[in-house]
Amino acid sequence: MRISVVVLSRNLEHYIMDAINSIKAQSRQPDEIICCDDASSDSTRTLIERHLPNARLIKHLENIGALKNGLSGLLSATGDIICFMDGDDVWQSNKIEAVEAAFLCNPTLAILSHNHVRVDEVLTPLRVADSTHKAVKLALSLPEPERSEVLRANLLNRRGYWLGSAYSIRTSMLDKAKFLNALNTAGDLQDGYLDLILGPYIACNQPDGAVGYTPDTTLYYRVHKKGSAASTTIGGTRVALRRVKRINEITRHCLKSAGASEEVLQSYTVHINIIDYYHDLYFGGRAVAFRKFFELWPIFSKMNFLSFIKEVVRFLVCFTMGIRGLLFFKGFIGRL
Repeated sequence: MRISVVVLSRNLEHYIMDAINSIKAQSRQPDEIICCDDASSDSTRTLIERHLPNARLIKHLENIGALKNGLSGLLSATGDIICFMDGDDVWQSNKIEAVEAAFLCNPTLAILSHNHVRVDEVLTPLRVADSTHKAVKLALSLPEPERSEVLRANLLNRRGYWLGSAYSIRTSMLDKAKFLNALNTAGDLQDGYLDLILGPYIACNQPDGAVGYTPDTTLYYRVHKKGSAASTTIGGTRVALRRVKRINEITRHCLKSAGASEEVLQSYTVHINIIDYYHDLYFGGRAVAFRKFFELWPIFSKMNFLSFIKEVVRFLVCFTMGIRGLLFFKGFIGRL
């Protein structure tokens, strides 16, 4: 079994060496390393060339966006299994070994994820339990094939399945040309992320392929100011909302081309409507936000208790104090 590693980077000179060193430390070395750099203007490429001399470096001269950058690695990889890695994250040393074991154990396995821990800029673990941790805990208590189907539903509907630097795919279960055609008819791809689109697409397009999760290895997901999870400023919040909406629009388009059910497609319409509501709540008029909040009330009321309370608090804080008040509140909670 040949294993390819695709590393994605853009201006990550302060973090890329941690990623490189974690690849070098793997107990099972990859058969192929492809580094895709999206027009870095710092020393990221130099560090890759110096410390991963055997890697194939795809140098994009202009910023093409994270989705197309990842796509260039996907289309170039020749392995039976492709493991994706963002250049600011770190893998546990048995990552590739654990991934290979899982795919060898189950010939129907199409996509695999594993445990993740959020860390700060210097790799200190943050005490954060997100929706994936909770969803996976429930799924792992189930026998197969129920486990796989729960994970598939979570992945399809964005209910808690970690992608990013944690996911790997079996290339024989992805028609690259068909996926590329779906993307090419989806409109502007600048704000997309490959993992958040490819993961649900595989889960939908391979109904007989298993969706897996292994607790046997860990990703250390770095949270920093330049990362995709950073939205602690007004400008960052605007960008984050635009990206999330566009990602859901592209995913919905690709899933529709793959024959997704109306129920799944409707779930993405709901995601998009909620993002529009957030934009109006943060940056629009209060009257519009008030109206949309109660239009979405039937959806919010069906959420679990904590998610429901979160939406009510979001509305009350932002409605009374605006986006600055909400960002202050989020920062205060984060320091607790």
